[in-house]
Amino acid sequence: MSPTLEHVVFFEPQSQYQEKLQSLSLPGVSKVIYHCGLGEKEDKLLIKGGTSSASFLDSEEQNKYFPNSISQNQQDMEEVEIRTLDAIYANDNLPIPDVIKLDVQGFELEVLKGSINLLKKSKYLVIELSFRQFYREQPYLWEIIKLLEENKYIMVGKGFEWRYHENPSEILQMDAIFKNTDVM
Repeated sequence: MSPTLEHVVFFEPQSQYQEKLQSLSLPGVSKVIYHCGLGEKEDKLLIKGGTSSASFLDSEEQNKYFPNSISQNQQDMEEVEIRTLDAIYANDNLPIPDVIKLDVQGFELEVLKGSINLLKKSKYLVIELSFRQFYREQPYLWEIIKLLEENKYIMVGKGFEWRYHENPSEILQMDAIFKNTDVM
């Protein structure tokens, strides 16, 4: 942990992961956990898949590239409340985060659209980018990059990469680090 880490806010839509987040020990760090999904507008949506790869979008190619990563069982679906980051941070008077980390399984553009005011104040964004469409109606990568550029974010680094098991030279997804040039 960073010696300057003081406050962490988690957003998790799936009920099955709430207890794990509650039990996560972060000594000296205040922790807030929201049991909701994030999006462009307040809503209720069905999350499908029952795993850490579950999504609000229908899986198309996910299991082809990441075998057994999403359940197709009806009982692994859950209706959840969708909120916007902008509304949560404004209404709950949360401190502006230095870093926003998004891993939302194809729903990145929706979450970013509901976070425009917060993005303008945050320093960094770490986001999982997909080079293929794994979910039906998943936005294209260029749409996410365009929105970030319009909001003065530039890519400054990359993190973990996920490669295709049948062709290890192909990068399927990676965590990208963006910096807000208006703030930094």
